[in-house]
Amino acid sequence: MTPAGYSGTPLPKKLAIKDGSMAAAIAAPQHFSKLLVPLPSGVRIRSDVRAKGPFDVLVAFVRTRPSSRADSTVRTHASTPRARRSAW
Repeated sequence: MTPAGYSGTPLPKKLAIKDGSMAAAIAAPQHFSKLLVPLPSGVRIRSDVRAKGPFDVLVAFVRTRPSSRADSTVRTHASTPRARRSAW
């Protein structure tokens, strides 16, 4: 029996992380990388908000209004044309 609210779909699939994806996880909690197991092959995940994209997937964890640096990274990611891009 699966826990209530859990679909059984792996988190990388939910986030559209595919083979060879370049992803960014900004201000992620320490346990976040464990939630992404198993990752598709060739996936690279950056955690530095100064990292240069473009990123196929960007996940930003915020508690308050994003800092200007994180906000800038998200805006840059969202405005760069590239197929199948997503931000969470």
